[in-house]
Amino acid sequence: MRRRPPGDINCVVHFDDPPSAPVGAERSGVNTGEGRRALGRALVEIDEEVARQRASGAVPAGFENELDRMFAELTPHEGVGDQALRRGVALVEHSAAIDLQTPVASRRPGGSFIKRVVRAAVGWYVRFFVSQFSRFALAVARALNLVTEDLDRLHQEVSALRPSIPGEIVVMQAPGERWWSPLALSALSGVSGPVLHSECGAGTLIRALRVAGIDAYGLDPSATSAGSVTSSGLDVRCEMVIDHLRSLPTGALGGAVLEGSVQVLGPRGCTQLLSLLSSRILHKGVLVIASLTPEAWGRAADPLVADLAPAHPLHAETWSYLLARNGFVPIEVHRGGTDLRTQLQQSSTGAPRANEAFLEVLGALLSGPDEYLIIAVREVDER
Repeated sequence: MRRRPPGDINCVVHFDDPPSAPVGAERSGVNTGEGRRALGRALVEIDEEVARQRASGAVPAGFENELDRMFAELTPHEGVGDQALRRGVALVEHSAAIDLQTPVASRRPGGSFIKRVVRAAVGWYVRFFVSQFSRFALAVARALNLVTEDLDRLHQEVSALRPSIPGEIVVMQAPGERWWSPLALSALSGVSGPVLHSECGAGTLIRALRVAGIDAYGLDPSATSAGSVTSSGLDVRCEMVIDHLRSLPTGALGGAVLEGSVQVLGPRGCTQLLSLLSSRILHKGVLVIASLTPEAWGRAADPLVADLAPAHPLHAETWSYLLARNGFVPIEVHRGGTDLRTQLQQSSTGAPRANEAFLEVLGALLSGPDEYLIIAVREVDER
């Protein structure tokens, strides 16, 4: 039920969603059309009675405003987020002014006279302190308004930076072994701690690592995928990689393999991820990053992911730069996957001379292999 708007006692109370009627309510007519009309008439009569009491002076001046003030103080603020904050600031502004006209009504003979005398005697003294406090309260209210406006602007900026990709839409990987799996397996063969594989898919690489004697486990944001892989005997947890890294102690990992949604974190998210990895991976631990190239992202990614992802994949050179800034030494960069440039060159063999210039321009626009793999080693940060 909606509360009456402040200062409007004559309005009719509306019910947003009438509660379900108890057993037998239909028989008694409470939840029937006639029952609702009778309730409406009763509410109108109450409003009319309140109006008559107000007109006759039975309702003291300011009594309704006092009820509104008490209601605002004692009930939760309506709305969420910045709406609730603004309502709280408005309540502070409303409470900043102090009324010096203390009530003097009294039931005892001479009580009103004594109260008026006391009010007149100490009024000049109290007024001095009240004026100072009122100035302070108004200054606080103005400062809170400025803070609220700054928070609104910050909220808008953060909302624009916040990943908007729905949780159920993830960067899917091709099932089975990828072209870079043997390279990752070889690089991780000498690590001394557990190896984390983010968005591990069917768990093919985890299984190969465990066969090689490496303690490996995986993460997958999809509970369905994680559950199906776990049922096959592998350790796969339904978590996001950044959330999982925050929960790990320092030096908990011997290595990590990153793929999937780490491609769409953007520069700021990648820097945060590498900062966490730099403390979670042991000295001489190995970090493997598999990604699409930015040029291949638009044509190779799922349309929903490509459109809703907050960022696109980084170039291999950018990853290498960020790795070096976070205590990793990139030692190998491999490229693979679909190579449209090579396919074009092979298919254009023996093409007519008139098409050679066009094929050369088209070949220059293609970027070569669609994917790359970076292998880096964790070094001691001397900074």
